[in-house]
Amino acid sequence: MYLLQLPTEVLTETLLYLDDASLTTVALCNKRLSQICSSEILWKKLSASFRISDREQPPTFSYKALYQKLLTKYAWLLGLWQSNHTYHGSLLLVSFDPDTASIQGTLVRAQEQTPGQVNVWSLDHGVVIIDPKFHQYRQDLFRISLDPEGNVLVQLLQQGFQSIHWENNVNIVECSFDNHDDCPYLWSSVRTAMRHNTDRIIEPPSMPRKQSTRAFTFSLPADDVSEVGSLNRSQIPTQSTSSARKLFHWMGTSNAWLHDLPQFCKLPSSLTRIQDAIKPSHLNVNLLKQMSSFQVDKYDGFPEGLFRSYYGSHGLEYLIIRHDKKNHKLVCHKVTGDLNIPRSEISWLVPDTSQHSRVCIEEEFASALAYDALGHVAYQGFSGERMIPAELIIVNQDKLALHWRDLLQIIIYNRCTLEDFNQVLMQNSSW
Repeated sequence: MYLLQLPTEVLTETLLYLDDASLTTVALCNKRLSQICSSEILWKKLSASFRISDREQPPTFSYKALYQKLLTKYAWLLGLWQSNHTYHGSLLLVSFDPDTASIQGTLVRAQEQTPGQVNVWSLDHGVVIIDPKFHQYRQDLFRISLDPEGNVLVQLLQQGFQSIHWENNVNIVECSFDNHDDCPYLWSSVRTAMRHNTDRIIEPPSMPRKQSTRAFTFSLPADDVSEVGSLNRSQIPTQSTSSARKLFHWMGTSNAWLHDLPQFCKLPSSLTRIQDAIKPSHLNVNLLKQMSSFQVDKYDGFPEGLFRSYYGSHGLEYLIIRHDKKNHKLVCHKVTGDLNIPRSEISWLVPDTSQHSRVCIEEEFASALAYDALGHVAYQGFSGERMIPAELIIVNQDKLALHWRDLLQIIIYNRCTLEDFNQVLMQNSSW
């Protein structure tokens, strides 16, 4: 019996077992199969991982257009990203919103809820333990959706002093990620200090990028580039600088204004230790090629992943902690930074994790293991940077304490979880 002699209902039911790549291939065979492969039932099933299958959609809504034009093209954006604007940077969360069937880019901000109680360390009453409570909130940056005609619409939030509106003529392009050269205020002070200091200031190594190869930026109307492609800083026309200042001035600071379009570098699950909220099925072949897989490494006693901590007047900052098992070294890099120690730089490190220095007997950290560490400090503009003695206390896999000996402070580091970011996304958006 020939395949095309089967009833349409039977063919449709059979095609439900195909993945997205195979379905696209079958559609090329002939006109009838092409029509059947365009059935919304098939594309609705493929979209099930994004939790929009059971929603009531308007008559003009197309699961096929959503899947092929939006999800297949932009699913690689989903996850956490680090930006390179000014010395501070930011943490960007890109997620899929099933209620609006759109991809959202949200900056994760934080503010201190209350001053918090400052406790005195029982082992040394001259040292205080600081762990204030913070409220994380969202600041929408961009949205990718389909217009009523089924065309991709990228909207960029333009925030003024008294109003908020969306800039629609924007594209998203892949690019190369620059760690520091876009911040002249910061590095000019470093180079000046190097010229006038007999002890050369060595710029610490930036956050490893071996697992973070993807980066993106925005292409404004003045930029003569394709919607999907590669964009280098030298290729951006001068008109875009003016546009960038207008659109992104609110992302700068009084000390370091944004001089160009911000870039965002991917922080994959293997680095943050946070599972992606969207888990494509085995039928989403084209999406699985774009989205990184993550398997938890065997526990070795040292916490790794994305953490947050309080840095005095600089507020809450996000950090990546990684354990170099081969060289027995635990290193903490900043995802967001401050005027003293900027983004991507080392915040602290444990040079030797093969041997702990003591077992804690104080009541705050009873039985926890402590390790000799080095804390990274500097004056404004990252001048006079140096390492000072510190002690790292591993409370558990989700909580660390760093004793800055010279500063007479113990700072608590708490792990960031998927639940934390889900709570941010549940807050009211700007649109």
